[in-house]
Amino acid sequence: MIALDSLEHKKSFTLLLPFLLCLAASAIAAEPADSLAFAAKRRQILERNPDERATLILEAAEDLARDGYYTEALDLIFSLENPEAAQADWDSDFTVEPRIPAPASHPLGTSASGYVQTSIDYEEWEGLDTLVSGKVRTKLDWDPNGGLIDRISSVFQGSDRNAYFDVAAKGAAWRRMLKFEGTVQSEKMLWQPYSDSLDRIYAQAKLEGNTRALGKPVSVVTPVFAEVQQYRHGKFGSQSYRALGATPGLEAVSGDLRKSLILSWELRNTDFPSARSDGNYRNGPVASGEWYGNRITIDAETRFQTTRFFRDTSRYRLKELETRGGAFVRTWRWLRAGIRTSGNTEIDDYQDSVYIPIDTRILGSYQLKGSSWMAQPQLIADVTPAVSATVSLGYTQARFPILNRVGGFNLQTPKYLEESYDDWKPSLGVTILTKAIFLTVSADYEENWIANSPEYTVGSSRGIGLNFDMTWKVRPWLEIDGSGMLSRGRDFGALPGRIQNMRSFSLGLISRFP
Repeated sequence: MIALDSLEHKKSFTLLLPFLLCLAASAIAAEPADSLAFAAKRRQILERNPDERATLILEAAEDLARDGYYTEALDLIFSLENPEAAQADWDSDFTVEPRIPAPASHPLGTSASGYVQTSIDYEEWEGLDTLVSGKVRTKLDWDPNGGLIDRISSVFQGSDRNAYFDVAAKGAAWRRMLKFEGTVQSEKMLWQPYSDSLDRIYAQAKLEGNTRALGKPVSVVTPVFAEVQQYRHGKFGSQSYRALGATPGLEAVSGDLRKSLILSWELRNTDFPSARSDGNYRNGPVASGEWYGNRITIDAETRFQTTRFFRDTSRYRLKELETRGGAFVRTWRWLRAGIRTSGNTEIDDYQDSVYIPIDTRILGSYQLKGSSWMAQPQLIADVTPAVSATVSLGYTQARFPILNRVGGFNLQTPKYLEESYDDWKPSLGVTILTKAIFLTVSADYEENWIANSPEYTVGSSRGIGLNFDMTWKVRPWLEIDGSGMLSRGRDFGALPGRIQNMRSFSLGLISRFP
């Protein structure tokens, strides 16, 4: 989400921000970048058919990544690389020894660690205010050696828009077959009138029983959770709520981690204290799987969710089916060809008063529905073990029928969920992934064609885009992070000729300790 704000009342403070922020260190995007880098490197290793040693290290790395230690997990799986090949990536002073956790000890085996981040962000939308903001973020992890608690973390973030502090703890018992975690966060919004303040408190508790620690091919997992979020003054889109849920399931994973199948059932009950009629109960099955063959890679996920709303009128039920999948064939050692697909179908049931001609209202039951699907053929060339290039062509089709009649009467204003459209998007991307550098750069051209209909309010458009995300480890304790987005689009239809320009940049440093 991009927030837009006027900075006239705080110019003096803003002018000092670049100097102050450069004294500290990195963008909030650092953690997502670490996550993407870990996922990319994990996939690369699995496609190379890991041996027994590689599987052991991958298991340890996934335990670290599951707890949010993406940097440590990435260092661990890079230890699988040939030392001679890795020499070009790291100075010899940067050598990272494998840190494989013992079953009964904490993965990191250290007592304390942390980092300091700073970043400067710039955002601009055509015709709207330009936003320049800065963030400072510090995180401290304390890892008790032994006992029930694995990790205690505290985070403080301050910016010219908000300040928040949170504390989290994770632990395990009974040979790690019972895991628990909790988080408490408080946030203070700045430059807002008190009567409209979005100050909030958030708390979450999670308890997970599992049989993973027994080392069997199939494990049972039964996580349950509770969430509470309270705003000082809630409003549409930012409401206080209470939620309870569970995701019981089965996980089947092969010994070499190259095959997996996860079956689960999601349940979530959400209540809004200020508007109890907006509460809902959601549940449904989820299935996902991965298979890494010597030449063929397949991954897929599907979920079906039914949501019932606690209201007497308007929408009272929602059914959703979401799927995604990918299949790739390695034609040569350096070239992969495949396709990624996704789809979403939605059916909404309503009971509401509607207008028919001559401004007459009647009570009617009706259904709005629609679906969209995407297919994206791809070619991926592994130029070197660290550099890959991707060429793709994405096509998305969305169809949402327009409802003109209810109960045998024509509607004064037809209804629909979304506009129907066809979207074409060719793109080109390059990824560099070494111990020292993670860089992705992509460019795309997009045409979005919306059917000519008087009911629709959005017109067709064309546009180009450029994106990048970078993390550079200058030293093991110092990183430079950056991300950016440029786009330029032109509308056809409702507002013909309108130009839309968007720019977003973030640059920062992260300093780790000890």
